[in-house]
Amino acid sequence: MTSKSETAYTYEEELKQSGKEYLAGLKDVHEDIENVILGLSKQGDEADALRSITRKIHSIKGAAGSYGFDLISTVCHRVEDQLSLYSGNPQEYTSKIDFLLSQTDFLKRAIQAYSSENREQLANIRAQLSESTAAETPGGAKPVRILVVDVSRWIGMALASSLKKYPVEIAMCANGYAALGRLLNEHFDVLITSNVIETIDGTTLIRLNQELATANPRARTILLTSNILPELKKAADYCIEKEKGFAEKIVKLLETDLKLKPVPQQIKTSASQYKTLFLVDDSPEIHLLVKMGLKAAPELKTSYFLDGKSALAAFKKNPPDLLLLDLNMPEWDGRQTLQEFRKAGFAGTAIFLTGDTEPSEVQKLLNFGALKVLPKPFSPKNLWKMILS
Repeated sequence: MTSKSETAYTYEEELKQSGKEYLAGLKDVHEDIENVILGLSKQGDEADALRSITRKIHSIKGAAGSYGFDLISTVCHRVEDQLSLYSGNPQEYTSKIDFLLSQTDFLKRAIQAYSSENREQLANIRAQLSESTAAETPGGAKPVRILVVDVSRWIGMALASSLKKYPVEIAMCANGYAALGRLLNEHFDVLITSNVIETIDGTTLIRLNQELATANPRARTILLTSNILPELKKAADYCIEKEKGFAEKIVKLLETDLKLKPVPQQIKTSASQYKTLFLVDDSPEIHLLVKMGLKAAPELKTSYFLDGKSALAAFKKNPPDLLLLDLNMPEWDGRQTLQEFRKAGFAGTAIFLTGDTEPSEVQKLLNFGALKVLPKPFSPKNLWKMILS
């Protein structure tokens, strides 16, 4: 006869083994998601790409929670937050690719940490994840994170539209149970919930957030309702009627209560220093990332090459002002490519891209004639600034 302890042991062992198999399968899924995100930079297929990412992320998230891999669920939630706010404008996602790629990096590291059962690494990832943001903020300040809970997606979309010029990051949940799960694992500055929602109503959700050991006991709370009753006013910091103009009322509240201000419009950096650029890198993925980064310099004429020989052939017809070189490539590496360009009469600026940023290696490249050395991986959003700085 099997004892309860033996049954429990067998169950725990089976669950652990199943979790390991699940994590092993995620490695391929992660690569698929990353490739689809990179594909968002191509025009015309955004809707299909977003649907593909959404399906994969939703599948990962559900199983991760069952196995207790809460960090993987959190990353999936953050990716879903950005996907759920898509309004159909392709420009929205070319500007968010950098953030989405950073989240896939967190996903990869979380998979590795859970697979190796490295608690210290998981703690480090959790801390770094809390610092990452999809919002543009002045001076590197943290954005205001807002959790919106309503069965209808349009509530979150309306708020996102009204707050698009402000340093905020919006997350959405369709029911109280899902929202409570996020409140227990993530930091939010503001909780906006409808009173009538599924599984846990809005007033109960606000009370549980204050009573349980969540990460958000001091979060500002806003209750949305079709009829403001006296008892509802006591349940939240603010009560707002669900009517036309509700989003603008919330914006005014946040401006007053949290001193929220619009992000100042940045002055575009001039590309007058350089007119033409050659990128030489054997990775098509790097070509896509550089194309994203160079959208900050629309007047710059850029040509892309997978090897030094084809770049040199094009140089003889149309020499560039700036040469952006991968260090490690088959046949000609970055050094030899630059050497061949110099022999052919190239007198412009050379910049290396490399994952080896040891000071001694960087100095060798500078001595070889490079103006600077940029690290891999790099942020597409900051690439042009790094080139000019």
